[in-house]
Amino acid sequence: MFGMGMKAKPLEGDMVETVDGVIFDVRGHTHPPGRVIAYPKYVPDLRGNLRRGKTTFRRIRTFQDLHDAIEQLDSKYLVHDLVFGEKLCEVPEEDIKYHYRPNDCISELRRKKELDRVEKAALSFLQLMKTEAKVPWNKLGISGSILAKLHTISSDIDPVIYGSKNCRRVYASIGRLLEDGERGLEKLKEEDYKKEIRSRELDRSAVSYEDYMRVEKRKIFVGRFGGRKYSIKFVKDWNEVESTYGMVKCTPKGYARIKAEIEDDSDAIFMPSFYKICNVELLEEPAFEPVEILSVHLRFCEQAKKGETIIARGKLELVQRRSGDKYHRLVIGNEASDYMILA
Repeated sequence: MFGMGMKAKPLEGDMVETVDGVIFDVRGHTHPPGRVIAYPKYVPDLRGNLRRGKTTFRRIRTFQDLHDAIEQLDSKYLVHDLVFGEKLCEVPEEDIKYHYRPNDCISELRRKKELDRVEKAALSFLQLMKTEAKVPWNKLGISGSILAKLHTISSDIDPVIYGSKNCRRVYASIGRLLEDGERGLEKLKEEDYKKEIRSRELDRSAVSYEDYMRVEKRKIFVGRFGGRKYSIKFVKDWNEVESTYGMVKCTPKGYARIKAEIEDDSDAIFMPSFYKICNVELLEEPAFEPVEILSVHLRFCEQAKKGETIIARGKLELVQRRSGDKYHRLVIGNEASDYMILA
């Protein structure tokens, strides 16, 4: 059963709007019964610069913005989740008024007789991906401000691609088009990267501009299309992940900094992203050796390639599966001080 505002199981890239008018970004595939793990993205604010009907909204951009927005929510939203082993923002399904899905959005744009400039750019981008990568419409979507109907003339576009094979085909197509300089696709400009650094609140004591650029300038999931910035979410289908709540239990073991070699980067483009690691050197306590790095944040997709050596800081956790398997992993992206750079 789903809450009265829910259309289906919530998935990465979806958004939900509560009865209080707060619009949340859904995180991941796995959610506790009757709740959706999601974080505030657009908050009603009389001083906001985004408008939908008679309501103005403010977009959550920084870690501090997010912290402040969560603090203002009803206390029932902040839950110490015993399965994930940490405090999470979990929206009760009975509080959800609307469930916004990226594929529904693209279907709506295709039916719409008149599109504004941003909507045209989004539809054109996905039409290009459909043609170049041979991906069906039902595996394509649009998230972000367009999905929430809060976009402005300068808004980015936030495509979502579903299914591993489709994602890899789109990724390859974008790489080829960027290399050839065709069809309006281009890499970000230096001013884009500098703006990102400011918005991400990077720990400049640990991540220099040079460290940042070594990784960012080669990424494909972000770029410009027809001069407009895009950021793609590559999301696995339900049958490609273990999404049952409680099948995996996580226990926090403190924060750690490590040096390691990337053994497998095959899941680096997805949300969430995983990196299998080897030859691990513990640079800071605690003394538990992780075998993988996980991030549920888009900024750490495509962060390193197989064979490269990285230095990373994040939360260490013990992962226990119902099958009996146990291992440690490093989770990055939950704090402004988290990072992963090339050594």
